[in-house]
Amino acid sequence: VNAFAIVPLVILSSGLLGCQTSVSIVSMDTALGEPLRPDLLPPTDVPLAKRGREVYRARCISCHQQDGTRLVNGGGPDFTDPDWLWTRAPQDLYATVYWGGKPAREATRGADLTGNASEATRTDAARPPPGSLPPHLAFKGELRHDEVWAVVYYIWQLSARKDALPDEEGGPALIREVFGRNCATCHGKDGFGDGPNARFLVPPPRNFHRQEFMVGVTNERLFTSISEGRPDTAMPPWAEFGLSEEERRTLLDFVRTFSYQPFIPEKAPGDDTSEAPSAD
Repeated sequence: VNAFAIVPLVILSSGLLGCQTSVSIVSMDTALGEPLRPDLLPPTDVPLAKRGREVYRARCISCHQQDGTRLVNGGGPDFTDPDWLWTRAPQDLYATVYWGGKPAREATRGADLTGNASEATRTDAARPPPGSLPPHLAFKGELRHDEVWAVVYYIWQLSARKDALPDEEGGPALIREVFGRNCATCHGKDGFGDGPNARFLVPPPRNFHRQEFMVGVTNERLFTSISEGRPDTAMPPWAEFGLSEEERRTLLDFVRTFSYQPFIPEKAPGDDTSEAPSAD
């Protein structure tokens, strides 16, 4: 018997014992860990990594290598390394591309308790210490918000595990089967938090399409939630219930694809090999 089949019944029973007759659908675990930047405009539509690839090749490869592994002159971030993104959130990349200067996580250290960064903080952020890399160019006024988000998620995709992304024909990734067996009962098969058990759960399962959450959460935080569960919720510790570290890391990348549309390389006619996301 699946141990988690009884979870909704336990939680439902708790609600009945407390004379709870209705469930208020609110977002699970509303604390983001990192506050959304006050100068941030979350995506108003699903960011398209394919469009981001076009923007990257037009505006970014003069400084960054085309494959994203380093700067043209050497050094710099390796966008294909998952560890580089581990403690960053999409909004951090957005702020760096849009506002320029240091990465957002450094630039907002002087923020007040509401998360508002002062003008002085932003000015200081534009002054790199001696010997450091030059500050990033600001593309405010040159790129639209949707173009910035598109390039952010193209960069994000470069470090994602291939098994987490759609295949060359656009079919479902293999990890979807793992998600379907273990996660869809609560989160829904398409990640909207609308699985068959969702109506019994308080708080309800996470909706992975909710951009206000997804742009502010780090990979580290998502992996911890998958591995260790979430306190006071029905989210179980999958590290203890049969999912390997590789499966949990791939699930992390797969869950991200609910908030953006990955770039799917096209096959050349008669070619059995596909184009890597970061190569010609």
